[in-house]
Amino acid sequence: MKKDLIADAAADLFLEKGVENVTLAEIASQVGYSKSSLYSYFKSRDDIISYLVELADEEFQEIESFITEQLKKIEPGESESLFDVLFDESFRKTYRNKKVATLFHKNIGLIYQNNGEIFEKIMGIYEKRIKFLSGVLKEYISDVKKATLVSYLVMGVLHGMEHYKMMEENSMEDEKAYQIMKIFLKSALGENTEEEK
Repeated sequence: MKKDLIADAAADLFLEKGVENVTLAEIASQVGYSKSSLYSYFKSRDDIISYLVELADEEFQEIESFITEQLKKIEPGESESLFDVLFDESFRKTYRNKKVATLFHKNIGLIYQNNGEIFEKIMGIYEKRIKFLSGVLKEYISDVKKATLVSYLVMGVLHGMEHYKMMEENSMEDEKAYQIMKIFLKSALGENTEEEK
């Protein structure tokens, strides 16, 4: 619990100031600890970032289990219901995932330059998510190559949403943005209505 509290507070500071501008002393102060107490849990900023990656990985695994259970309730071929599960019920499920995703997007260059091990962990999560999505979509898209492509489109659209929210001061509400993304992804399967087109 204490590690999670520290990591969450650190993520807030990283997002506010940038990873390179946050000290361990500031993180300790944010959670009411001394710097020496913080060392009982984390030895460096990279140690905290690595832990955040591990937490994100665990949460994505929980989400994937949730998706798997929800998809058992959907009739084969109901791709619209599939996207409802992937977006509405699953990918927006946890706060930390959004925070950590934004943190990595904003600081990925710095993380890559400073710590290849952390970067590899991040890429490992990405690869696992693609593999999972491809496996899910193969049940709905008979063409395996198309299923893999749509998996990357799903990930790309989700990443695009994060960049959109970071870059645009007056971004639209999440609900409206997610509906537009679902329409875009349905078009990859050729299932848009005339109105959606």
